[in-house]
Amino acid sequence: MDQRDRRDEKKEAPEFAEQSRFLRWLDNVWYHYKWHIIIGIFAIVTLIVCLSQCSSRESYDLVITYAGGKTLNGTEQEGLSAALEVALPEDFDGNGTKAVQLVTYGIYTEEELTAMYSYENSEGNRVLDNLNYSNAKKQSIDEGNAFSTFIKTGECAVWFVSPYVYELYHMETIAAPLSEIFGSDLPEGAVNDYAVRLGDTAFYRSYAAVRELPADTYIVLTRQLVYGKVAKDAFYENCRDTYVAIVKFRAE
Repeated sequence: MDQRDRRDEKKEAPEFAEQSRFLRWLDNVWYHYKWHIIIGIFAIVTLIVCLSQCSSRESYDLVITYAGGKTLNGTEQEGLSAALEVALPEDFDGNGTKAVQLVTYGIYTEEELTAMYSYENSEGNRVLDNLNYSNAKKQSIDEGNAFSTFIKTGECAVWFVSPYVYELYHMETIAAPLSEIFGSDLPEGAVNDYAVRLGDTAFYRSYAAVRELPADTYIVLTRQLVYGKVAKDAFYENCRDTYVAIVKFRAE
């Protein structure tokens, strides 16, 4: 090795030493702060995912709920949402699009479940499919519990419910009287002082998607609560206007 090669080697040596010191420092940091780094990276990734989901989440003008003896598939939910958006009086949030968030709960009577999960055998007797019946009954109970919780959140004031759900959850005690909404000019299909029968409305007759719901479904506006979204006067007024628009719907 000549003198020039030795000089080159000496020049390169400090660079390798610097890298070694950096690697030792990095190894030391990882050894002492490994879990801090892992937790920090996890927190950053979670935050990025959450922010991404929030930014892509659709904005809704109103929440409307159906609870009763009908489980809507994806296509049926989309069709019903589209019909409700037509009935919506206006674009409440002003973003250029009328959008309804439809929340659904399949809550069945004992008779409905028995009819759905029984069949006629070769001898002409009705036989209950116990396994599927039991699973469906448990699911219905779970949906009922979820509905019972949701109705107390103040997120929704416009409800489509079966007569069974209306009675079971004592919705008459939280419903706004029709007389307070319409005065003495009660709408067609009023079944009592608090609810309107869906099948008697032009809204039901105008859209096949709405007719996926049982005709005896009740349309109910619950009273304004002191918590949740409905506690806000502007939001509740939107709910009230939407309820009137659905009950008094007229096809163009």
